[in-house]
Amino acid sequence: MMYWIVFALYTVIETVADQTVAWFPLYYELKIAFVIWLLSPYTKGASLIYRKFLHPLLSSKEREIDDYIVQAKERGYETMVNFGRQGLNLAATAAVTAAVKVIFYLHFSSNSTLIKSMDKVWCLFISDCYEIWQNSLCLFL
Repeated sequence: MMYWIVFALYTVIETVADQTVAWFPLYYELKIAFVIWLLSPYTKGASLIYRKFLHPLLSSKEREIDDYIVQAKERGYETMVNFGRQGLNLAATAAVTAAVKVIFYLHFSSNSTLIKSMDKVWCLFISDCYEIWQNSLCLFL
């Protein structure tokens, strides 16, 4: 775990360094040598950097990091709830719209009095469903 934390820090620093000091002679060779030093079980470079520099820094900021994680969890939960509401709203709107279109299609495309009488019942049913849906949205919002 220590290696990956050090390597993540190295990656951030490398991104900036590649833009600014890549012109330096032997830059890429030094970069490769540094990564080998980090990886080597004999030198334990990542462990050394972590224990000397990163662990004390992370320990001093532990409470702030924990608070940030809690805030991120809360915001993530709120975001998922909002996406869920929007998805349900979209699905309900699509269902009601599709039902209304089917009823109007049946009503205008057929001459049968049986279908027309069924259309009236369906129209009442759909309008009731739409009204219930509108009222339930008010409860969530």
